Formats: sequence, structure tokens, C-alpha cells
Amino acid sequence: MREERVFDMVKQGRWSGSAGAWWIALMLLVVAAWTPPARAQSTISANAAFEREACYLGDQIRLVISVENADTVDAPDLSGVPGATFAFAGTGNESRTSVSISNGRRRESTVKRLVSRWVVTPTEAGTLIVPPLLVQVGGGQVVETNEARLRVIEPERETREVLVARVDSEKVYVNQPVRVSVSWRLVATIEDYSFRASKADDGLLIRTLEKPRRNNQQRYEIDLYGGTALGTLGYDTLDGQRVRAMEFDLLVTPTESGRLDLGPIVVSYDERIDRRSSRRVLAESAPITFDVRPMPTDGRPENFTGLLGTHGISMDAEPTSVSVGDPIALEVTIFGPEPMAGVRDGPDLAAIPASADGNRLASEGWTQRAGSQLGER
Repeated sequence: MREERVFDMVKQGRWSGSAGAWWIALMLLVVAAWTPPARAQSTISANAAFEREACYLGDQIRLVISVENADTVDAPDLSGVPGATFAFAGTGNESRTSVSISNGRRRESTVKRLVSRWVVTPTEAGTLIVPPLLVQVGGGQVVETNEARLRVIEPERETREVLVARVDSEKVYVNQPVRVSVSWRLVATIEDYSFRASKADDGLLIRTLEKPRRNNQQRYEIDLYGGTALGTLGYDTLDGQRVRAMEFDLLVTPTESGRLDLGPIVVSYDERIDRRSSRRVLAESAPITFDVRPMPTDGRPENFTGLLGTHGISMDAEPTSVSVGDPIALEVTIFGPEPMAGVRDGPDLAAIPASADGNRLASEGWTQRAGSQLGER
């Protein structure tokens, strides 16, 4: 065999000349042509973590779920995790490719990484636990994350009644909007604040409002209940003393009957102690308990749709000069407090004598479009 002759030549010291050079070249060619087998497909993994180990009650923090070696990711639903609210902030591709050169050889490696983020607002002090989650990663595959924990620290509690919520009446009907006025009595120098830990029952629809201002008053943004109220500085009374107060309004509409709680409204803030130090403080309002009753049936008009509150209406027509038989585009806009559950269709023109005489609605009826702002249909 040729291979045996090669080894014999090596043993006998006769490996030289053109034959030796030829065999060396052949061996180098074989080595250069040989390539290792392809690596197995990289394992898909998922990791969940908060951006910090701890935060104060009422603060916001981000939860990050990072999935490696997956082409697609479906963000899991976190709405059932107790102790916090989770607002999904999107998924981004954070894959990285690195290149290295060693001994003239170029090596390139890629780490595929898809990252989903949530803005988390803890609503309870203690340990917030996000259990292992199943993440869909495409191709029918599912990967499980680890458990993620966050220590939620409760600030010092303010014992004085510095946060107050007021309402004209706690007895309301379903879909009847009521205005709630909130006053935060500022008894110290405040540097930072958050109302995001405020609570409310699911049966209450809450809309943040813009407080009317006088003489170009400065406005203050208050983020709570998924919206941003615009408040102003005014005055209130605490323990018989007149104090400055931040004031803002909410519009609350019960969507179901029963006893429903608004609050406690919660504010956490940094209170300045001296020039170099401050302390974190938490204050709560007393909750407002609404006694929500269903609409009475006695005396109810036959065509009543459930619309409650004060509403306005405007109407435009185009064109305004036509011949008999020409169509007219009629647009009716209704204004009022949300949820405007009773606005289901346009007005019945046949019931309006001035419009019923000589006019008729097209066979397709009214066409609804979204209003340009809340409280508009």
C-alpha cells in the first residue's frame, strides 16, 4: 500500500527530495480542504429581568425579556400578574455581529437577540414576582423564561391628610359621569412625585381632565389611571392653616351597578429635609365609594338609549343650494362626557317635523366615523 511505503520511508530516513516535497504538498492540500462539520442549530433561550433589584412603591421600572437565537417573538400577556400594572413598550431586534482577526484569519460571529420591554408600575409593597412565562418564538416552538423578582419598598407614610378627593354625590346611575376634584396640600418642599400607584375598581371608567387656569398659571402634569391630568396650583386648608395645593380633576363614569371604589389615590414624592438630603414619602386619599344604581324603568321614554349627562349637538350640510332630488351630505356631531354609551346612531329625521317634510334619509342610513377627540361622536 502507498501509505505503508510513506511510513517506511519516514522510518528509514529516506523521506527527501521531490517525493518528500510531493507528499508534504499533498498532505497540506488534504488538511486545507477538510472542514469541520456544521454546528448544530443554536439553542433558543429566554431570560426575564427587571432593570433594577428594587424600587419605591409608585415608581416605574422596566421589565425586559430577552430571547436569543429566535427569528420571531410573540410577547407574553402579563395582565394576570398581581401587584403591578404592565404596559407593553414593544419588541426590538438587538442582534450583534462581531469580527475578529487572528493570525491573518477573519472570524465572524452573530448573536441573535430579540428584546421585549414593559413599563411596570408596582401597586403593592413587598416582593413583586413575575413567574416563569411561556414565550412563542415562531415555528410552533415555545421557550420558558426564568422567574423575575423585584423588591418594592414602601416609603414613609404621611400621617396628615394632605391628599383629598371630593365628589358632589356618591349616589349615581350606570353611565352617569361625575367630576372628582383632587387636592394635594403641599406642606413641604417637593422635588419629585408620582401618582401612578393610585387604585380604582374595574367598573369605573376614569378620564383625566385639564384644570382651567387663571392668569397664565403654570400647569403640572399628573400621570394616573392611564392618562395625564393637567393641574394648577391653588390654595386649600389643613389643620386650620391656609396652604398651597396642587389641584386637578377626574371625570369618573361607572359602567356597572353596585358599590365601586375610586382610590385610594396615592402620591409618592421626595420631600426635601435640608440642602443635602431628602426622604421618600407616601400619602393616600380616603377612597370614594360610589353607590351605582341601574337606570329606573318607570317613566323611561320609549326611545331612551341610556345617554346621561349634558351634551351638545352641531350640524353641517354640504352643499346648501341644490335642486329637487339632489343629495345633501348632512353631518351631525354630538359632544358630551365619555363613555357616551347611548350614542348608537344618528337622529331620527322622520321625528323632526322641519326635516321630515320633503326630505328622506338615504337607504344605507347614517355612517359613523371616529370623532377628532374624546367626547365627540
